[in-house]
Amino acid sequence: MFPRIGFQATMVGLVVFSGFINVLGFTGPLLMRESAL
Repeated sequence: MFPRIGFQATMVGLVVFSGFINVLGFTGPLLMRESAL
């Protein structure tokens, strides 16, 4: 087992996940606004 690699993978996963949530939160309202128009 390589805890360092696992830790880095977890950190990368958290960063990507948070970035994905931020993108959804930012583009979600824009897409809804576009579809509403």
